[in-house]
Amino acid sequence: MAPLQTFTGVQAKWRRSSDQGLAEREPNGSRVEPAQSAAAPLGGTSSEDLLRYVLDCCPVPITLNRVDDGRILYESPATARLLGYKGPRAAQSVLDRWADPTDRQTYLHRLREARAVEALEVRFRKADGTVFPCAVSSRLLKFRSEEVIVSGLFDLTELRTAQAEVAQQRELLEQSARLSAMGELLAGISHELNNPLSVLVMQAAAMEESAADERSARRASRIARAADRCARIVKSFLAMARQEPAEMLPLDLNAVVEDALEVTAYSLRTSGIEVTARLAKNLPPVRGDADQLRQVLTNLLVNAHHALQGIDGPRRLTITSCCRKQDGKVIVKVKDNGPGVPAEIHSRIFEPLFTTKEVGVGTGMGLSLCHRIMEGHGGSIALGQGHDRGAVFVLKLPCAEIAPPPPARAAVWDCSAVCRILVVDDEQDLGLSLSETLEHDGHCVDYVTSASIALQKLKRHRYEVILSDIRMPGIDGPSFFRTLRNRYPDQLRGFAFITGDTLTPQLKDFIDSTERPCIDKPFTPRDVRQVVELILRSQSR
Repeated sequence: MAPLQTFTGVQAKWRRSSDQGLAEREPNGSRVEPAQSAAAPLGGTSSEDLLRYVLDCCPVPITLNRVDDGRILYESPATARLLGYKGPRAAQSVLDRWADPTDRQTYLHRLREARAVEALEVRFRKADGTVFPCAVSSRLLKFRSEEVIVSGLFDLTELRTAQAEVAQQRELLEQSARLSAMGELLAGISHELNNPLSVLVMQAAAMEESAADERSARRASRIARAADRCARIVKSFLAMARQEPAEMLPLDLNAVVEDALEVTAYSLRTSGIEVTARLAKNLPPVRGDADQLRQVLTNLLVNAHHALQGIDGPRRLTITSCCRKQDGKVIVKVKDNGPGVPAEIHSRIFEPLFTTKEVGVGTGMGLSLCHRIMEGHGGSIALGQGHDRGAVFVLKLPCAEIAPPPPARAAVWDCSAVCRILVVDDEQDLGLSLSETLEHDGHCVDYVTSASIALQKLKRHRYEVILSDIRMPGIDGPSFFRTLRNRYPDQLRGFAFITGDTLTPQLKDFIDSTERPCIDKPFTPRDVRQVVELILRSQSR
């Protein structure tokens, strides 16, 4: 106990020398180390001076205080620097340094039980009011019949920041892995689903074109619209699963809104949500990536759907679009009458990994991703102000500067301009539907179910257009293309791929490397005709 007895006798002297040590600075602002000061000799000193010197040099923040009132008996310069206290403030109580008084009660309870506390994580308050996390280690001692505490602090701010960054990176990796797994799953499902869906679309269009009477034409039209809606929904889901760079093209933002509503229509309708779309006519085009903007709008609609689940009474969702001519902005607002966003988190909703949803429901990535996409498009997303309860999200995009289009040329499918087409697809219903559409346009079509049969056909005939599926048993599409490149290079100018798998990176990279057109399933007769016309035009140059 001899060292502790020195604290009372030299307390005033100690504070004066400690304050002096805190005040000693180099001209550049750096502190003069005690070992360099005449006030801290290393040899030939009393035990009091030596103890003062050791504590003054210690990099660990050390405090000695009473238990009952928290009055500080000694505070090292390192503690004063950490907490931002200077001069006479070092003699105050520690009570106001605890950000949460209940933390101190827990701390004292453990200290009295075990006479020691090791690295207890608490929150302290600095002189300027800043609250920070720290770890406190303490010992409970008896000195002159009263209890005193000697404690050391460790600032956890940098550690917590590093842990948060690691957690964020881990979450991003997990999110990426989930998206990758979803992409692989959708790639397989889409191939199986897109084939029958393409048949439905093609047959519905054929029925509509060849209907014998008005009643049959109306029925075929309804089937065609439903099939086309299914096709657009599937394409929207596939587009959201793709991880591709933005393809900035002029587009109609109203059409993107309608696509997002198509994707979410069923869940909104079955949840009793009344959806109102007030989309301005003749909206100027914007320049952007339709898939990414669709992802933004879909995410906002899904968030609104989730928010509206927690209210009774009418559930309303309103989407509006307009053009603000004074600054050349196209604006879309998504508004619901749900509980709204609490004021205290307005500034945080676009932060990565921040979410108000329960664990397993929200990842905190949706709005931050929306924010990133909108910034990448030169636009913005913000939480707007509504006249009543609910949330309003406002999207702004600059109008695109579009050159005047060339004079429109009517699409004429001249049956006299016959060409020979080879269709290669192992799905017989799809291959026959595709052949029927092309034959209806006057082309001579050979349909085969495998690439090996197609190679036999190519020994006897030359084709202006070859439409080949990618995924086929035996010789697949890429292998078929490479064989043509070696044996019949003159046929490559008329080659185009058909695929329902645009998510597999290897296939996408291969298609891009060939620089050949690709028809994505599910496709419409118009899609096929456009590709055929593109090929024939390129051959006529």
